[in-house]
Amino acid sequence: MPCSSCPGPVPVISQSLARQVVTRIPEADRAKILLTSFAWLCRKNQGIVIYEGITSRPYTDREKDAIALDQGIVAELPCPYHTTTGCMLGGLGPHYNRAEETGKAPYGWLPTLVAKFLDRPTLLDLARKREIADAKISLLTRNEGFLTRDMLSIT
Repeated sequence: MPCSSCPGPVPVISQSLARQVVTRIPEADRAKILLTSFAWLCRKNQGIVIYEGITSRPYTDREKDAIALDQGIVAELPCPYHTTTGCMLGGLGPHYNRAEETGKAPYGWLPTLVAKFLDRPTLLDLARKREIADAKISLLTRNEGFLTRDMLSIT
């Protein structure tokens, strides 16, 4: 299971750990998990206001400051993979441990990274159409405590 306390808020993990989880998703479950990821990404959550769809350049300091306010709201959102029967991603990767992940950049929200590794073109298209809040697609830096640059430009 990628997180330590399910159910809980949406996990923040490194791209490396997210890639490990995604490679272990059974083919039969990929469409459902991807649909769950995009539903979370495209949900308009109360209080989140920045939908700039920046995908081709780094954020300015002013944009970072604005998006950082929205990230506090995202950090409190429930994990979309938790169901009444358990975690959709349970057992698919190493046990998530924030202390072990500290300092490993870049990192981001689990549903964003799952969508990125399963269907990057659709993620990019939805971001450009301003369907996804910038706070949900931005890479984070644990050392600074908020986003650093556009996630979609990272391979």
